[in-house]
Amino acid sequence: MITVSEEKKTIVEDLSFLNHLIALISTSLDMDIDISLYKNKIIEDVFFINNTLNRIEARLANSNIIEKEFIIILKKMKNVKDGAIILMENIVKYKYKQAIIFEAHGNDIQSFINLYKNSSAEIQKRLNKKLFSSIEENHVSKEELSSLFEQENS
Repeated sequence: MITVSEEKKTIVEDLSFLNHLIALISTSLDMDIDISLYKNKIIEDVFFINNTLNRIEARLANSNIIEKEFIIILKKMKNVKDGAIILMENIVKYKYKQAIIFEAHGNDIQSFINLYKNSSAEIQKRLNKKLFSSIEENHVSKEELSSLFEQENS
């Protein structure tokens, strides 16, 4: 049985929280709420996502997490960034009823989108290399590969 470090559990939970926050922001922006009551909170939450991702990445850079755990965290990190990309692209394209509240922050939001797209692509490259090397070492079947990609996409 593989033991999982407390540090890894915390990072995974932190990333799970960010996924929930992204979903909450998305839902909130599409509600018929009095946006004047929530505007500052929603904007702060979007910036909070970026700041928190930066802090988690800095913590990862200085951690002693084993490779197997690191791959799990990378997948989760990619998932959060991909969710943030969708959220922010929908904001800048005004796909949400309340997206207008970000009008003054368009450049920041676009910068986050560009950063996350580049970072997500880099994470995918790293994961592909890890997956390829583990295939050579462990001879993973095509069925197992198909299953892995189906789980990642869902």
